[in-house]
Amino acid sequence: MTSRSTRIVLAAATAATGAVVSWVASRRSLVQSAAPDLRSPLLYVPAELAGPGGIPVFRRLLAAAPRVEAPEGVRLRHRQVTSPDGHSVDVCVYEPESRTGTTGALLWAHDGGHVAGSPEFEHGVCGQLAADLGILVVSVEYRLAPEHPFPADLDDCYAALRWLQDQASSLRIDPARIAVGGAGAGGGLAASLAQRAHDERHPIAFQLLLYPMLDDRTVLDPVHPSQGRLGWTKRSNDVAWEAYLGQEPGHTMPEPYAAAARRVDLAGLAPAWVGVGELDLFYEESRIYARRLTRAGVAAEFHAEPGVFHGAEPLVGESATMRGFRDRAVAALDAALRGGAALTEATPLPAVDPGEQSEQPEQSEQPEQPEQPEQPEQPEQPEQPEALEALEALEAPDAADGAPPRDAEPASPTTESVRAGRRVSALDEVRDGGYGVGSAAPIADGAIPLGHRVKAWEDTKTFAAPGHPIYDDPDPHVWFVDESAARRAGFRLVG
Repeated sequence: MTSRSTRIVLAAATAATGAVVSWVASRRSLVQSAAPDLRSPLLYVPAELAGPGGIPVFRRLLAAAPRVEAPEGVRLRHRQVTSPDGHSVDVCVYEPESRTGTTGALLWAHDGGHVAGSPEFEHGVCGQLAADLGILVVSVEYRLAPEHPFPADLDDCYAALRWLQDQASSLRIDPARIAVGGAGAGGGLAASLAQRAHDERHPIAFQLLLYPMLDDRTVLDPVHPSQGRLGWTKRSNDVAWEAYLGQEPGHTMPEPYAAAARRVDLAGLAPAWVGVGELDLFYEESRIYARRLTRAGVAAEFHAEPGVFHGAEPLVGESATMRGFRDRAVAALDAALRGGAALTEATPLPAVDPGEQSEQPEQSEQPEQPEQPEQPEQPEQPEQPEALEALEALEAPDAADGAPPRDAEPASPTTESVRAGRRVSALDEVRDGGYGVGSAAPIADGAIPLGHRVKAWEDTKTFAAPGHPIYDDPDPHVWFVDESAARRAGFRLVG
């Protein structure tokens, strides 16, 4: 090798070493943000779905990962059921040998971003749930995208649910105590399955949603400084959603049940436990979905685990942090299937017109208080702008309005009404999980404060795209959020 060639090789090696050192340094603060017992050296290795071509690699990595088998004392059987489109669906049935009498049951959907995974990778999870709770657990070998996009996997899970319900007597389970659950994409499937079961009048008792993949619109969010940086990343999420939906995610409204968070009316769904790590890409969509369930009158509990990223458990194995997270989930499921009261009946938050006090319950008579000294007279408040008079005509949102309630406090007295013919454009972000079209600009009566509720009486077609639920609704409620959120909700921005 010539001296010149040697210098080139050394320069390349130095540059490569510098790049590695720079990468490790940039990752160190991210890894340090994880709980101490979750700081695996593997977190320094870049691993994400770079495109559709990465899906086979992802599958091979999962296949090569160590597996935890079902614990002793749990029988594992394989059965087949038939999906609505005639496909034979394999299911794994986990039953504690000590199970006696009639018990509850859990239908489980595995993780894998809709594009990978199988029940084999979660034998330990399902077997342990069966052993801990003394119930029957059924895990579904559902079809995977992109070879089988939506609704193939949901059809497979629904077939397994209907089999459980129809065969309840022979399986010695109580049909009124069947729960659905899953993690990641499986958690999103469980949420969609709960919706479909409700709509088709085959309700379930409970939904256990562990860091669920609920909302394709998350692909439009900007990169978060901490969430989605470890484990399942935004890039992986983009690739997985597109493979699953068969279209670019986050823009066009997907088919019903394809993304559980897109559903407008959540009233009447089964009680839920929603748990997610604070560093998980799905943290925000999980929090919002749990909040919306509660606002819709569904008994729902939300738990956020500090220092936990998506995919922590299979990466680091057993840890005190993940054990605590799992124990909370199991306790909620146990209480639900035993008819306990882990989740109390949720009461929808009252819709109070801004500026108006809600009626207080009558108080018992209090002893007379000593007379207070007279307060100095307060200066007269300036009169409110005429534009705020429209507030009196603004109804509080409820299930009949066709829009999900916002995850925020009630709108302030500065809310205005959008009149026919006014156009909107997107400026600043207020993430809320509802419909969004951006800050109002231009609106002659003044800008509408971010995050406040407005009502469009006539001109919905100005900013709603065909196919969106509010397009033909003459009287919808909408919310102001950023441009990416508007596109997530299917809006066509104008102005």
